[in-house]
Amino acid sequence: MKFNFATNSPNETAVPPHAPDVERTVLGSMLIDGHAAAAVFDLLDENAFYAGGNRKIFLCMKEIFAQGIPIDIITLTDTLRKKDWLECIGEEPYLAELAESIGTSANIGYYCRQLQEKTALREFIRLGLEAQKADASPKLLFEKVKSNANRFKMHREGYDLSRWSLSRFSGEPEAAKFLVTDLIPKGIAGTLYSAGGTGKSTLALDLSLRVAIAGTIPTTWLGKYPVEPSGPILYLSAEEPEDILHRRIKGLSDAIGAETGMSGGELQEIAAPNLFMFNCWGKPQQLFEIKNNAITQTNEYKRILETLIKHKIGLLVIDTRSRLSGAEGAGNAIVAQEVAFYEQWAAQSGATVLILHHTNKASYDGLSHAQAAQRGESAFNDCLRFGLYLQPMSEASASNNGIPDDERKNYLTVTHAKSNYTRIQEPLILHRIGWSFNLTDFKPKPVREELQARQDEEDLAKTIQAIREDPGISQRGLIEKLKGSLSQQRILKSLKNPVASEYILSTPGERGAFRYTLHKPAAPP
Repeated sequence: MKFNFATNSPNETAVPPHAPDVERTVLGSMLIDGHAAAAVFDLLDENAFYAGGNRKIFLCMKEIFAQGIPIDIITLTDTLRKKDWLECIGEEPYLAELAESIGTSANIGYYCRQLQEKTALREFIRLGLEAQKADASPKLLFEKVKSNANRFKMHREGYDLSRWSLSRFSGEPEAAKFLVTDLIPKGIAGTLYSAGGTGKSTLALDLSLRVAIAGTIPTTWLGKYPVEPSGPILYLSAEEPEDILHRRIKGLSDAIGAETGMSGGELQEIAAPNLFMFNCWGKPQQLFEIKNNAITQTNEYKRILETLIKHKIGLLVIDTRSRLSGAEGAGNAIVAQEVAFYEQWAAQSGATVLILHHTNKASYDGLSHAQAAQRGESAFNDCLRFGLYLQPMSEASASNNGIPDDERKNYLTVTHAKSNYTRIQEPLILHRIGWSFNLTDFKPKPVREELQARQDEEDLAKTIQAIREDPGISQRGLIEKLKGSLSQQRILKSLKNPVASEYILSTPGERGAFRYTLHKPAAPP
């Protein structure tokens, strides 16, 4: 529909605002510079091009880009020909003209803003015509005009710095708000991570049930930290079928109910209006899509965002990231943007977002440091604002606390691995009995000390083995024999190990040098 601006009525002579030269410049820049093309796709869609031929060229470029194929005259010509669009755009000479008319793509952002303005103006005109229809909805039209006006103002004027004035920080700040006091802040994205099979899903479901009843029954999490009433909980489960979830909920409800003097059924009745389990096991869902080194939100992500806002969700649990995200392994730049999208959920809805994440397999021995245990890109843990690390109790911690090795699997260490808004809490050891997680007085041995102790044991064993193979070996010979396996410093440290005297007999040799043999009664470790 063409429009007469003088008479405010449609006619066949006037045309809506557009910029044919700018359209050609943008398309030409995309043909000669792949980076410019990527930038344009972030800023414009096909509606930015008024000329039908240019719109078709843009759509073909977008299709080529999505396939990871370079955009050039050959690939563009082939795509246009397959769609039977080549003739209507002016065939190959027009494409060659687009490419040859561009000296540089350096100003592509400026030209995109010009097309954004023209698009906004055309949309105002279209909305004006729509308002003249008898069945037009004034409220809907107002919202459309308001949205378009904001975009148009932003394109023309840039940022309004008055919104960012320091004056908004005057007065006393609000006290920090927590979902779990001193442990999990409200309205923030963070992670609970562990090796598979450790119990993070069960612990997260335990937390969800406690948040669901906190408005009615005071409760704590991990046997220590008060849980605050925070509104409804949405739990996205992608790891287990319905029958497994049913058993977990029943077991946890019974265990938490026993703490509070009620049956599991009574506790579920209190929790049910506040806890919603969306089970997508066996129904693949992806929150993000990765194409051409860029991450975009899927419709599922947007539906969840609308759900969080509409139902005023207080806690969202993602179980697990590897099942639902689609971004794991995509590189730090992509993962940083993934975290920003989780934070968008939190910022726009006020919900706390808890993402369950797997650690590397080696962390199951209980000896991996919290940061080192993270699987995948470091940006995931670096960008999130809080992190809790769940791991089995290590052998040394069990030994220090007098726990038999066959009981060790029933004890879990919870480390407050990261917190940007409160001080780090001391590690806890939980005793898991059935579905209960009971806080103990046991203290975990620091991982660094434990790793050093294990290293010392291994070094001593290698030293003893070398002496067994060569009785009477000198200190210098021992150092030479173990060269490439142990450093001189580690060998000497092994010989001074208090345990070494139980196995190694040292006798002075020539010029004060020592020679080493093994005690005959002592069996090497």
